[in-house]
Amino acid sequence: MNEYAACAIVYGEVKTMLWYVCMGVLAAFGLLCAIWVILGLFLPRAGTVAILCDGTEKTLVRRYFWLRELGLIRCRLILLDSRLPAAFRQQIMEKCKDIEFLTLAQWLDRRNEERSEIV
Repeated sequence: MNEYAACAIVYGEVKTMLWYVCMGVLAAFGLLCAIWVILGLFLPRAGTVAILCDGTEKTLVRRYFWLRELGLIRCRLILLDSRLPAAFRQQIMEKCKDIEFLTLAQWLDRRNEERSEIV
């Protein structure tokens, strides 16, 4: 009997082991994602997010609607100094009550009023 016969590599077993490792990694990643989503559902409402627009408002509004429909975001959105047409703004505001369009001065005034109410 050959002395190296006991430590021979069986490639079928290596292939099976690699398959198990890959499935284990994917299962762990799936479990982590599921826990992340479940814990995200219990997070409190984030409040208000104000964004100074730079010309990418349409893309931003689409992403906001997408995340809102998936239930991954639950905050109000204020777009400052938006260059969107008035008709499009009105259409968006009718579709979702959590989006507002303000100028920078209006937003600063509102923030100052809210701070004075707290004190």
